[in-house]
Amino acid sequence: MKKTLLTVLFFLVCASASAHTYNLTVNKVEQDKYEDSKNDTTIETQSCYEYAKNEAAVLDWNGNSGTLTFLDSKVTCAVMNVE
Repeated sequence: MKKTLLTVLFFLVCASASAHTYNLTVNKVEQDKYEDSKNDTTIETQSCYEYAKNEAAVLDWNGNSGTLTFLDSKVTCAVMNVE
C-alpha cells in the first residue's frame, strides 16, 4: 500500500514543473542505485560513489531530474530516475 501511494505521489510530482523535496533514509543497493528504507523507492543516480546504510538524505526531484544529498557527508549526487 505504501509503495502504491508513493508511486502515485511521484507521478503527481512528474506532472508538476516545480521541484519537490523529500526527506529519506537510504541504503546503497548497487552502483548508482539507492533505496529508501521506509518505502522501497529506488533512486537511480549518475556516478555517485557515496556509501549509505540507513543514512539520512534529501531528494530534490522535479519529475525529470534532481539531486540526492547525503546529510552526514554533505555529498550531492545527480539523480536520473526515481521508481
